[in-house]
Amino acid sequence: MSMIRQAATPFSAELQALTLSCKTERMLAHGYALQLMALREDLVAQRKLCSTHMAIFRLLLSVKVKQKSENPTRLVGW
Repeated sequence: MSMIRQAATPFSAELQALTLSCKTERMLAHGYALQLMALREDLVAQRKLCSTHMAIFRLLLSVKVKQKSENPTRLVGW
């Protein structure tokens, strides 16, 4: 049985460097994708929170308007 050995050539060293570079870039791209997903989830949560705050504000405003219309002797602006 003879074993075939591959000689270390400049081409194989280039190929190894390219492979390592591609692997590193894939890992970075995956990390960026994870960061983007987290940012998107955060934006969705912020939007929902803002919508909730606006709904609460509208409800409080409608209560305030109703109280004002039921009690016209109140001071203006209160």
